[in-house]
Amino acid sequence: MGGLQAWEIFADAVISRAARRRRELWGSEVTVAGVAAVLDSDIGRLLADLPLARSTAAPARTGTAATADDADRAVDRAVDLARDALHRRDSGPFSSLVSAAELDEVSVEVFAVLAAIGWDPTRLRLIGYIQDDAAPRGAMVAALPSLLGRDAEVLSALAPDSALRRACLIDISTDGPPGVQIVTVPTSLHWFLIGDQSSDPHLPLDTTAHSGPPLTDAPRLTLVNGLDRIRRLQAASRVVGTSRLISCPEPTTDEQWAALVRTALCQQAVVALEVEVISGAVRRWVERTTTVPWVISTRFPVTLEDLPAVPFVESEVDDGPLEDAEVTAVLGEVPVGHRLSPNQLYLLSRHSSIESKDAIRRLASGELDKLAKRIRPRRRWDDLVLAPDRLEQVREVIVRVRQRSQVFEHWGFRPVPSAGVLALFAGASGTGKTMSAEIIAGELGLDMFKIDLSALVSKYIGETEKNLERMFTAAEGGGVVLVFDEADAVFGKRTKVSDAQDRYANIETSYLLQRLESYDGLVVLTSNLSGNIDPAFMRRIHVSVEFPLPDEYERLAIWKTAFPDTAPLGEIDFDSLAQRFKFAGGSIRTAALTAAFAAADAGSSLSMAHVMHGIRREYQKLGRIITPAEFGEWM
Repeated sequence: MGGLQAWEIFADAVISRAARRRRELWGSEVTVAGVAAVLDSDIGRLLADLPLARSTAAPARTGTAATADDADRAVDRAVDLARDALHRRDSGPFSSLVSAAELDEVSVEVFAVLAAIGWDPTRLRLIGYIQDDAAPRGAMVAALPSLLGRDAEVLSALAPDSALRRACLIDISTDGPPGVQIVTVPTSLHWFLIGDQSSDPHLPLDTTAHSGPPLTDAPRLTLVNGLDRIRRLQAASRVVGTSRLISCPEPTTDEQWAALVRTALCQQAVVALEVEVISGAVRRWVERTTTVPWVISTRFPVTLEDLPAVPFVESEVDDGPLEDAEVTAVLGEVPVGHRLSPNQLYLLSRHSSIESKDAIRRLASGELDKLAKRIRPRRRWDDLVLAPDRLEQVREVIVRVRQRSQVFEHWGFRPVPSAGVLALFAGASGTGKTMSAEIIAGELGLDMFKIDLSALVSKYIGETEKNLERMFTAAEGGGVVLVFDEADAVFGKRTKVSDAQDRYANIETSYLLQRLESYDGLVVLTSNLSGNIDPAFMRRIHVSVEFPLPDEYERLAIWKTAFPDTAPLGEIDFDSLAQRFKFAGGSIRTAALTAAFAAADAGSSLSMAHVMHGIRREYQKLGRIITPAEFGEWM
């Protein structure tokens, strides 16, 4: 521990005085708590073993005392010298802590003695001797007034509403009558007082300390509201005059609250609580802890009935988009297709060792994976066979995503209702709707999430909306393409209300309308019939593409791409297949795959016979009639 500090010297001086006077009253041999005899030589040895007695920092002796009164005066003089030194504040941890906690002189002396006891077993054994305790765990409440010689003032310093208790600098046991309850200093403060900067293990999870200049003068309470957490923290820093904040969610126990208060006092920082609503516990701790500046960070303004009864200032955050320079400073580039929020950029900055693309991909992991199927794009433009005009419409979705920053932020166009992109791909099954969405995701370097309606839709009222909100929140800005396959199920037309079921189905549709207006990402709806989609959604759709069944030339191209170059092809008349069989692209690919399995089982190359077998199976699956006009000699 190095040289003794003023608070340790003071503690040793008062403990030594109290032990000597106790020995004078009890005589040369006493029994402590009826279990062990304590000799005069034991006390003398313990007094000689105090850190003060061993240290060169001990006050100079005033000579040999001629009488007992002279000895008492010498001891009192040593205590007075130590007290004067204690109250001459220095730049050490002890002085900074008691100043931050705004302790009066008596509270400072109580804290000094209790802190010193925790570091030295000799002090603890002497305290046990002084308070007639054979197995001391700390100082008793009743022992401290006589120890310091300030009876009423010391008890006031230990009272439930004292500065020491409000600053959470001491713990008092709750067992037994008040006089025998044990007073101790929390372990984290012991380490802080000797210069250790370790975090208090009782802090709430996800507590983050932000560096900055020491706190000087800040409002007692600052209210900040806005949609983005980092923007709120930035606004709080401007209001309180320092970025030295301790941000955390609301503590769940008094132990966590106390650790938070102590940490703020030790670090001379502002506590920023990130909560949805202000609970009774938040109000109680903010009102009780007067020496810590508080920031309450919420998404929405705080209602009057929830406000703590203390003076406050308020700041509303502008949730504008990130500047390119902010993103470049962290990632080195502005990722195409991603509209990162300040909070997401902050998360990425904490994991700089991960490649930015992988880190961005992980932003949407976890919660979204529970509600949707992640698809890593593998399809390319060569896999999609569409008429040139419709292919251009699909490409327009990519253009809208890539150029949002230019149009909305630099050119000044208003994103009405939001900067998000909503596309509708309508057409028969197998015409390339989902494949197009996958190609778009691949071109933008994004993951595609195909929404699992079974995980979203619930029979319980309100649960579907909650699941949808979880999904949109997880996907927000994380750089993903959300695909609602068979979107009619959740985006269908609202109907006339004839029963409660209709009413709540309409509520779900209305909720989706509102949520899409605030969503900044890319959403693709696929439907077999666009007429099934509610007209209110159609007004909000930016790009709508109809996917018809392919014509003969398009079918020919699909047939040729359905067989890989590495497949062992025999004589296959692709022109005849394209002319005879009016299939969607999905059915063509399935028929080709069925033919491949048949050829593999026969141990031969792919032939027209195998392909016709695959086509026949598709006809049977689709419920279509096999006719000689189409199959000809292959009937």
